[in-house]
Amino acid sequence: MRYLLKRTPAVLIALSVVLMTALLFSSKLYAQQTDQPAQADKTNSVTISLEDLKDYITQLRNSIVSQNENTKILVERLQQLEQQVLELSEKIDHPAPASQPTQKQEKQNFDPELEKRIAAERVENAQLIESAFEQRLITSGGLLMPAGKFSYEPGISYSNASVDRIVIDGFSLLPVLVIGDIVSEKVRRETITITNSFRAGLPHDFQLELQIPYGYEKQGITSGDNEHDSTHASGQGDISISLSHQLVKSSPHWPDTLLSLGWKSDTGQDPYRLTDSQELALGTGFTSTILSLTSVNISDPLAFHYGLSYTTTARDLKSIGYIKPGASLRLFAGTSMAINLDTSISYSFQLSYSDETEFNGSDISGSDYTTATLSFGLSRILSSETSVDFNIGIGLTEDAPDFQFTVSMPIRLN
Repeated sequence: MRYLLKRTPAVLIALSVVLMTALLFSSKLYAQQTDQPAQADKTNSVTISLEDLKDYITQLRNSIVSQNENTKILVERLQQLEQQVLELSEKIDHPAPASQPTQKQEKQNFDPELEKRIAAERVENAQLIESAFEQRLITSGGLLMPAGKFSYEPGISYSNASVDRIVIDGFSLLPVLVIGDIVSEKVRRETITITNSFRAGLPHDFQLELQIPYGYEKQGITSGDNEHDSTHASGQGDISISLSHQLVKSSPHWPDTLLSLGWKSDTGQDPYRLTDSQELALGTGFTSTILSLTSVNISDPLAFHYGLSYTTTARDLKSIGYIKPGASLRLFAGTSMAINLDTSISYSFQLSYSDETEFNGSDISGSDYTTATLSFGLSRILSSETSVDFNIGIGLTEDAPDFQFTVSMPIRLN
């Protein structure tokens, strides 16, 4: 104890040094312990950022690889399409013979029922096209009915004609001196005709045709002083019959050519046997003979027909003397065109000249006349046996009817 007391200053110093040292060490140790979490957080954040970057780079690399694969697939598909187009063009430019195995295999794989339906449709379409041309050409006289075939064609037509004329109620002493009244009149005539036509195909390229008309006519006369007089009549017209024969069948050098010989009766009301001024005649009062030649040239989808006819009228004794109407020559040409399988349109032009009428062996001056008509037609096939025809005619000369409209329905009875 005494020894310790003597050494107290030194001990105190030593203890102080030890305490100081312990304090320094403990503070340093505490400082190190407090700094370690911050450094760990910094290290962790850096580590996390690097991992995200690596993942992003990996995703980009995978996306690029996927796009490259898709591009490669598209390029291969494009090359295949180009090859298919090339092969198809070669097949079109150089079709393979019918005996090649590919077409045989296609034929074997083809549905028989579908093939039958297609064949039936082709036959039906061909029949419709043929019927469209046949009905129009038979009606216009450019084609004959097959042997053993019959047809009936009812039809109705309307025509309107008007003319201005000068009537002299008196007599003339000289060409420039007239004794009596000179009256200007406007005559308007409307006619409705119902026609029943029968055709029969005969052996050896012959055809027989019979036409029976029945008409209604109305006539109005308006004089210069506005006086109007109207009258009308109805009854049977002149029955006609004709026999046609095909002289030439179509070839590369010649068209179908038909010759027809017809005869028109005088069954209608005779204008020279009227007992009343208010009566109208629905007939001509004369018998006539008609000879015609018609040619037809078919170039699908067009059909051309053209020809001429000559009509001569027999001399007959009437109440005023012997009268013989002048002979007439008619030229005609037309074309028909198929619009589709069951519809066709047609155009035709007719020009006719009639010579002067003879009275008691002398020509009546100024009795000749010329008519010209332009016609437009439409034909519609209702079935393989029936069709309906519409036709409009426009008069181009003063002597021709101003307007004509006809509707007919050819029907094959068998």
